Amino acid sequence: MLHTNTLYIVSSLGRSGSSILYDAIRESSLKEDKNNYFWKTHYNALEIMNTTITNKKQIKNIFIFRDPVEIILSLLNIHNDNRKEYGLEGKKFINSHCQNMRRDWMEPVSEIVNRFDKLIVKNDILKLENMFDSFIANQRYDTLMVNYKSLWENKTELEEYLQTKIKLPNRIDK
Repeated sequence: MLHTNTLYIVSSLGRSGSSILYDAIRESSLKEDKNNYFWKTHYNALEIMNTTITNKKQIKNIFIFRDPVEIILSLLNIHNDNRKEYGLEGKKFINSHCQNMRRDWMEPVSEIVNRFDKLIVKNDILKLENMFDSFIANQRYDTLMVNYKSLWENKTELEEYLQTKIKLPNRIDK
């Protein structure tokens, strides 16, 4: 039985497979019920509850995560190689990613981007630990935690949680 008036959330630390998972859920049979809603976010657990989008809806949240070291290495590779991601090259992608992560910066994002390779290694400037901890401690709504590395192996568990079949793309080693 599918849920109705449900907000399906894919939340993540970023660079953790959230786009892959979000797209798979949006393309499932859940989209057939016009009373279901879908949201991909990098908000922490408390920030999610403090948004109006969650009002009077049943929440089914999937928090997808990845080893923070792998996230940092991925971002550093994009930054240092000026690699193109989502149509943006190197520092432009990092700038967009930092803004998308909604962190309260003590200095302008442009300054952080210029020193990104030094700051991300020395400081948790994306607050990955705080975000992960917020979902571990979350008791306000239903959350399934999924490690990106085991996403494909745990597809059945994910489908049971969503109460629908999903189609994941071929595995991408990040």
